[in-house]
Amino acid sequence: MYGREIELGRRASGSIIAIASACLVLQGCVPDGPQPPRSPEPITIDKPPELPVERIGFAVDNAPLDTDGNGYFDTWMVTAFLFPPPERHPLAIFAEGDVGFALRDPEGNLLARWRFTPNDLNDNRLKQFVGETYRTPVSMLDPTTRIDERLSEGERTTEPVGGDIPAALRGTDRLRPGHATLFMTYFPPVEDEPPVRADRGVSVRVGPTGV
Repeated sequence: MYGREIELGRRASGSIIAIASACLVLQGCVPDGPQPPRSPEPITIDKPPELPVERIGFAVDNAPLDTDGNGYFDTWMVTAFLFPPPERHPLAIFAEGDVGFALRDPEGNLLARWRFTPNDLNDNRLKQFVGETYRTPVSMLDPTTRIDERLSEGERTTEPVGGDIPAALRGTDRLRPGHATLFMTYFPPVEDEPPVRADRGVSVRVGPTGV
């Protein structure tokens, strides 16, 4: 009699284990207690082809960089956003055309100017929650973006550059301590289309790092 009870108990235990296993596999049973929230399903929005750029904006990292270690800030990390008409697409997009930046001192004098082509930005594309963005360094030390190589000879010798900054130093990082303002412009690929400018500039630190 005792042996029969043991055998029945074994069968019952086996049945409970089988049922529990089936529940976990087929019914999706979970242990008791609070469960972590489910991850939201990714949202994808189809992007129509050939969208024009209607508005632009940009953000600059708070901390400028001294990449050559000479004691002067020379590089700012910039994230640029190009937006099409919102009724056609709500997110930022990658687009043909050039992206330009200009750095001006508090008096409005031009300190440096950059213009990046789509090829320049190919390796700087980044997808974020606001859409497709460009994240690129803007450097006073980049020889392809110095103002003295972007401007003509006449502009190079006649345009005032930040008060006491000599023209020979234009495009270097040796600026007076303080802040300057960075502005952004988008240049459409079709020449007769007007450029699109950001609504406002962004203040950035310039000059010696220890000031």
